[in-house]
Amino acid sequence: FELVEPPTLPLYPVKPNRKAIVLLGFIMAFGCGFGLAYLKEASDDAVHGEKAVEKLVGEPLLGVVPFLENQQDRHSARRSLFKALIILGALILLTLLVIHWFVKPLDVLYYMVFQRFGSV
Repeated sequence: FELVEPPTLPLYPVKPNRKAIVLLGFIMAFGCGFGLAYLKEASDDAVHGEKAVEKLVGEPLLGVVPFLENQQDRHSARRSLFKALIILGALILLTLLVIHWFVKPLDVLYYMVFQRFGSV
């Protein structure tokens, strides 16, 4: 085994394109999320609503019992809203951290925005 040509040093430093990696990560995450939601809906065999029951049975319904909401249902809805707000806050915080680490520090970005619009 003989070395024909010695290795050369690179002319400029090479690093991963972090902006492209983060952007592709967000695009793929949203795409996978929507794709999984579509697959779950497409594979769901549940019957939702009176029209679906009429279509399934092939006859008109004689009557429909309405949904009566109780205290437990209201508490569950309130708890779900609280969880959604917590998740939304965490996503906003995570987005700010990603912008700070991979795009531009937030203090610099803050001054650039206000300088651009003439407020600072």
